[in-house]
Amino acid sequence: MKGTDRSGVRSGGPPSGFARRGGSEAEPPNDEDARLAVLERAAGNAVKLRRAGLLATLAWKRARSGDGAGAAQASEAALDALAGVDRLELAPEDARPYKEAAIRVAAARWLREPPRPLRGKVQLEVAPREPGETCVRLVEAQVTRVEKCTYGLVFSRSARLGPHDASLVVPVQLMPAWVELWVFRRAGGPVGLRPTGGGAQRSPLNDGWIVDGIVPAETSPDVGTVELAGFSDDGRRLRVVRATPTRRTLEVRLVADLTRHFP
Repeated sequence: MKGTDRSGVRSGGPPSGFARRGGSEAEPPNDEDARLAVLERAAGNAVKLRRAGLLATLAWKRARSGDGAGAAQASEAALDALAGVDRLELAPEDARPYKEAAIRVAAARWLREPPRPLRGKVQLEVAPREPGETCVRLVEAQVTRVEKCTYGLVFSRSARLGPHDASLVVPVQLMPAWVELWVFRRAGGPVGLRPTGGGAQRSPLNDGWIVDGIVPAETSPDVGTVELAGFSDDGRRLRVVRATPTRRTLEVRLVADLTRHFP
């Protein structure tokens, strides 16, 4: 016979708040399970960050070996891995690894970008030299005006021509996570524009053109990118974005000598 004892617990059944065996009531929340779930998600994000960086490096290695299709595939996979990271669940100490992985993926961007043909009388030609070395030639009126060589990857398909055909920029990936921006420009530039100095590269082929590069940073020599953000209408200035794991800046540079311009 069911009843109530002196403790207030009904006899003949389990205490209230506890599920019967086989019943439908849920188990009370377990703090340990919740902590484990958070740790699993954090570990998953760390794996994705690592995977994104490794795939970006693989893309660079494939491109250097001449496997363009494989490089594009690895670059896309790196982007997918980074996109799968839940930034809201990253711990404060994961902020720098995330930024570094993002830069590595950005450095491999040009390997998956479709070509953009240059429309103008100025063109770029890329030709091999010593083993592993590539030479970039600026050609105008079917004549080579200036040449510069590198052991990096030259993304001539992503070159951009400035206003009045007075400048041309092309990204060059020297290392898996380091992309510079080479700036070719007329020694005289647009009308009224004259260079004021600097370390521009000249060669015996030089015929009114010079070339040098903008680097991601003067320090941190292994992780960083530079991207063109646009030209001024008159072609005298260009905007670039320089990014490293610790800093990201939008700068205006004079095309004449690539020094920073503060309006």
